[in-house]
Amino acid sequence: DRTVQATAVRVKNGAGWEGEIEASWLRPVIKSPRELKTLRVRPEDLRYLVFMPPDAIREKLPLLTVSGELKKRYPKAWAYIQWGEEQGYHKRSTCASRQRWWDLQQLETYRVLWGMIHNDRLNASACPEWVLVDHNLFEVISDSPCLLVALMNATMVAISRELIGRSNLGQGALKTEGVDIDKLHVLNPSALTSSQRERLLQAFEQMAQREVKSIFEELGLPKPNRDYSNIDPDAVSLDKVLPDRRALDVVVFEVLGLDEQEQLEVYRAVVELVKSRLVKAQSVG
Repeated sequence: DRTVQATAVRVKNGAGWEGEIEASWLRPVIKSPRELKTLRVRPEDLRYLVFMPPDAIREKLPLLTVSGELKKRYPKAWAYIQWGEEQGYHKRSTCASRQRWWDLQQLETYRVLWGMIHNDRLNASACPEWVLVDHNLFEVISDSPCLLVALMNATMVAISRELIGRSNLGQGALKTEGVDIDKLHVLNPSALTSSQRERLLQAFEQMAQREVKSIFEELGLPKPNRDYSNIDPDAVSLDKVLPDRRALDVVVFEVLGLDEQEQLEVYRAVVELVKSRLVKAQSVG
């Protein structure tokens, strides 16, 4: 029944509150796809934290709260909860529906993240269970998350995304809702042989070691200038595609039975679709 001495972290919330909270009550959270620099979520890239109870005590929360033990063990977290209720957070629509307004509930297992808003990058990200996400990202749960995230980063998927996305946002941004994700054309993992799976995962791991570039740079073109005048779909060639992306795509193309000329046409179509969307937005603006 003694008080637990827990490491505290000094934080500041969006409402201006500033103070210390026990570290075990803070989890990394991704608020925007722009924070995802690589295909595998890295803690050092995340700027924000979310307040929620440690998993180890979640089942005991009712008893700990009633007995006063929660206040004894985690006085800083308890003080923050009291401050939140003074602000009326527990009455807000998004919080009032929860059993405890400050508890986001148990996290899902390892999953794939797909952004709601897209510009010129193709990046589905592998995310561990201890990182939460904001509404700007969708969580795709799979029995084979590693295979799925690799397949969702195949260049072929960019064509599907461009065709089903909603390009009515500013600066040419493309929006995909949850219902749109269901329409994405992604290769079925069951179509892969064991050798192909191994090659696919090896290529993905190589890609995950570096920062994601624009789809133009991924396909061997220069970094786009402001008006995209230096982006020429006809300049795409198979030997200029980044080696790790090329290795991943080759597996998918192999399963689909596409020859090299057809593969080149896929790459050029992706460049044309993305460039056209972004250039059109500039002309409208």
